[in-house]
Amino acid sequence: MKNPFIQHLMAMIDRDNKARILKKIHGLVVDLDGVLHVGTEPVESLPAFLDFLDRRAIWTTYVTNNSTLTPEALAERLSDFGVDTGSSQIITSATATARYLSSEFPNGGSVLVVGEGGLIQAVKSVGFEIGDSKPKAVAVGLDRQINYQKISNAASAIFAGASFIACNIDSGALTAGGISPGAGAMVAAIQAVVQVAPVVIGKPEATMFLEAADRMGLKPDECAAIGDRLDIDIACAESAGMLGILVLSGMTKLDRLQDSPHRPDLVYADIGEMVSCWETIF
Repeated sequence: MKNPFIQHLMAMIDRDNKARILKKIHGLVVDLDGVLHVGTEPVESLPAFLDFLDRRAIWTTYVTNNSTLTPEALAERLSDFGVDTGSSQIITSATATARYLSSEFPNGGSVLVVGEGGLIQAVKSVGFEIGDSKPKAVAVGLDRQINYQKISNAASAIFAGASFIACNIDSGALTAGGISPGAGAMVAAIQAVVQVAPVVIGKPEATMFLEAADRMGLKPDECAAIGDRLDIDIACAESAGMLGILVLSGMTKLDRLQDSPHRPDLVYADIGEMVSCWETIF
């Protein structure tokens, strides 16, 4: 039988540790699917989370590997869930990829895109043409219309010397019917042909999290990242030098923690439990 005093002491130590961690946080980098909503449904505790952010005046940037939608479209979708945010507070793997392309190819040119509207619009917005005639780069995101010809065209361009850029390498996402392929499936298909690894822009690479901290005017160690994936969100927080908060409302279940090389600083059932803990400490 466990000693009640020892249990109480351990609880106090855990509370003090969490207090020290949470006191460092001045900005949040928040994932979307699996954190604020699951598929098309908002999580039950979303209103409490939003109220908390407003009352505490905590800087917030939303960061997603979703490359299919523009920040404006995502802002509109979030407004349906009650999240009042502008497109300037949203960073997608498509917009981050476009910025990477503009830094690598400042004179513009042609880019072959395997992806959807969000990626196409992002690439166009920084001055590139979309096409498969001697492209300087092949940019790959989630493409639900992927086919043999698209894979062949992308592989041929890379084989001819075009840079191979992946918005992200997510394996898949939860859906009402189970799980659907992510951009990583498209990337893997092309990579299997060319035998060349892509430059990966989205999570778990640190690029978007560091951009988020910069937008908020904060240092990475003043920010915490909230996500539902150990291999993507928590790994990215580690790479960026941020605190990592794992919520179990999405892809990760508690039993996955034991064998994961990525260790979150804090773990909560969902953002509601996180808010309750934060409110108790302060």
